[in-house]
Amino acid sequence: MKQLLSLPIVILTLFACSDDDNSTTGLTEGTYIGTFYRSSPNARWATADVQITFEEGRFSGSSSITRYPAICEGTY
Repeated sequence: MKQLLSLPIVILTLFACSDDDNSTTGLTEGTYIGTFYRSSPNARWATADVQITFEEGRFSGSSSITRYPAICEGTY
């Protein structure tokens, strides 16, 4: 009887595994858009529209305000 119960568990475990290239980073490739802002009790900071793209192990980004935040490009 124990062998009959073990079989469904083994089958479910095999189907739960994924051969996804991004499984180590947990990152879904694509372009992400959002708002960057800093918070401080004593200062008012500007907000910036930002965009960052993750594709084929590389990232690049941009902002509506130059170097705020400083988004560059690289690999992950």
